[in-house]
Amino acid sequence: MAFYVRYPIGRIRMLERRCYTAESKPFDSIPSPKGLPLIGTLLDVIRAGGVSQIHRYIDERHRQLGPIFREKLGHVEAVWLAEPALYQQVFQNEGACPRPMLPEPWLIFNKKHSYKRGIFFMQDEEWLRYRKILSPLLLKTATLHRHAESFNDVADRLLDQWEHTENGLITNLEGDLYCYFVQGLMCAAFGRDIGLDQEIVKTYVPGMVQHLRNLFEGSARLTLLPPNLAAKWNLDAWHCFEQSALNALQLANQLTETCLEKLPPKDHNNEDDCIVSSLRQQKMAKSNIQRIVVDLFLAASDTTSHSTQWVLYLLAQHPEVQKKIVSEIESVQSSNQKTGDGWQHIPTIKGSVKEALRLYPVATFLTRIIQDQCVIGGYNIPPETLMLMSAFTTGRDERYFRNAQNFMPERWNRHGPSNSMDMVMDPFASLPFGHGRRGCIGRRLAESQMYILLYKAIPRFSFQTDNKVEMIMRLLGTVDQPVQLRLQHRS
Repeated sequence: MAFYVRYPIGRIRMLERRCYTAESKPFDSIPSPKGLPLIGTLLDVIRAGGVSQIHRYIDERHRQLGPIFREKLGHVEAVWLAEPALYQQVFQNEGACPRPMLPEPWLIFNKKHSYKRGIFFMQDEEWLRYRKILSPLLLKTATLHRHAESFNDVADRLLDQWEHTENGLITNLEGDLYCYFVQGLMCAAFGRDIGLDQEIVKTYVPGMVQHLRNLFEGSARLTLLPPNLAAKWNLDAWHCFEQSALNALQLANQLTETCLEKLPPKDHNNEDDCIVSSLRQQKMAKSNIQRIVVDLFLAASDTTSHSTQWVLYLLAQHPEVQKKIVSEIESVQSSNQKTGDGWQHIPTIKGSVKEALRLYPVATFLTRIIQDQCVIGGYNIPPETLMLMSAFTTGRDERYFRNAQNFMPERWNRHGPSNSMDMVMDPFASLPFGHGRRGCIGRRLAESQMYILLYKAIPRFSFQTDNKVEMIMRLLGTVDQPVQLRLQHRS
């Protein structure tokens, strides 16, 4: 009920939307731009700036063709959607075991090197089985809050490091944040003592950061090439991707193996009640534990570090929002709230994260492969059709967010002024962690670490930016150049 009260305009508009259950139209009648045989509209993409600008290219296509269209980009043919009602129809038809689009270069790599990957690459019954095991450990807030003290310690270490930067300039923000989130994940997965072991972090994590950066750049280069041919002919793009993947996986496996060796035996009374101990208690094989944790190190930490980079960049451009966060924190700390969980009660921190991910979604397109014949947007959709939901487009649409191009954290405050109540007409237009059965399993872990870092950093430092960055696609929505973040102590 609260949902309807919070977004009254959006609920009315949703009820007024046209119903798509009338007579459906054939799949071939979905609007589609003209393309060439074999390569489709590849030349159009290149003229628009290439893969790095694919989010803006698709945004412009929606302006031309509407909220639903078909297009073949290189070797990928898909139906593109940009309307919350259409997103809901996709999720309603995703089935018990939803199938996202998995990057084809990774699938070829995994097969070639006989890699069994973690839950992000699992499908069907295998995915469902592991999802049921991991959900209570990663999605229940109470479970993750057991690690809040460790997350606080990891945040303190990062801020102490920033304290000693020359002239207050953070020169490696992306790498610093990746190390922060990996170390927080280590605390949750293996317990406090192992997670706070700086020698382990220094040995493995910096190299993983560089290889992951190269990996995503290589993956992006393969987006518009047939990956099977690139692999067969060992093109330069494939070679770079393959070597970066091998190196990143090797370091992630070594990191995981080192942590597993330091973990107390199965019969030891582990007070940390960490994720891996829980998996051991459920008799999960070591090899399966390892592949799950490795993928969390590679995928979850990377996406969260990019998300936090956008949050800090936007806050640095809005000192008035930083001051508001400081005021809210002081209010919470002076009240009867427990000091340890104050980070959960700062609406402008939560709003800032939501706004940053609305404007700069790291998961720029949400994907599903339709498994059974259905009707979406009034069109017949055959099985095995790839659907891409354009989060970048709907997140900046004035129909769903008033003053959509502006960074306004207060729009998400359900207890804020009455004039903020109509700033979000449809929250379903921004889904930074996905939705449905295959929504991001690391969401609570990511949010907890982001909130704690901001809760500790903003009262301690004021942030400014020395440069302006733009969003580019590198499989993820990321910055086109390193963010030069400058900090100074608050008086």
